[in-house]
Formats: sequence, C-alpha cells, structure tokens
Amino acid sequence: MEKKPQGIKIASLIREINLKLNNNISNNFKNSGFTTPQILLIKLLSIEGPLNVSEISEKMFLTKGTVSGIIDRLENQEVVKRNRSNEDKRIVSVALTNKGEDITKTMRGTINKYFDTIFSICKEEDMEKIINGLDILKSVLDENCEEDK
Repeated sequence: MEKKPQGIKIASLIREINLKLNNNISNNFKNSGFTTPQILLIKLLSIEGPLNVSEISEKMFLTKGTVSGIIDRLENQEVVKRNRSNEDKRIVSVALTNKGEDITKTMRGTINKYFDTIFSICKEEDMEKIINGLDILKSVLDENCEEDK
C-alpha cells in the first residue's frame, strides 16, 4: 500500500472527524423535529445574524430554491422570520425569532453536553495534545490561506 503524503493524511483526518461529528450531532437532534439542513440554517443564523437567501445559499452550498423551502418550513414553525428592506422591497433578510433564539440556546446546551461526554474519557495530557495540535493546524492555515488575509 502506498504511503499517503502527510498533507493528504491531515485533510483525510479532518474530513473523517468532521463527518463523524456532524453525524453524531445530527443523531442528538433526531427527536427535535428539525431536519439536518434546518438545524444547520438555525446554527448559521445564530452565528452570522440576519442574512439574505443568496448569502445563506452560498454559505450552505445549497440552491436558492432549496434554501427558500427550508426557510418556508422554519417560518411556518415561527423559528425564523423574513424581513423586507424599506429601501428596496426586493431585498429580504432572514433572521431568527425569539423562539429560534431559544432553540439555539437548547442546541448549544445539547452540543456542549455531547462534547463533555466524549471528552470525559480523555486524560488531561491527551486533551492538551489535541488542543496543541489543533492550534498548530489553525496557525498553519492562518499563515497560508489567502481568503483570511
């Protein structure tokens, strides 16, 4: 078997970790009544604040039509609201409602509990190694990624 270059190995590990975390976190929200794309949209709005459909579409890598459908369902559940611009009625931003903010707090609590549980079995020295390795990776990316400059 051919040895993978270290950069490819790192990228592969990141993909595996990301997939594993996303799947496990999605499983924690199975009974929430929300689909994974709805949860991701709620999370996006909680981090970014109000966005228009094009921005959401771009950040979620989904078509505008798909995003509009997700927004429609969340709006029907009173989780998000559409706000039309006073200056240009064609511009519509999407924001979390108070109910959406409450759901976000609950999600954060669930996610924090999830991470506390999985890392509770780690030794302190292993946690420090993980954090150190991730800090190094972030520094390397910060120094070499053009979009952050």
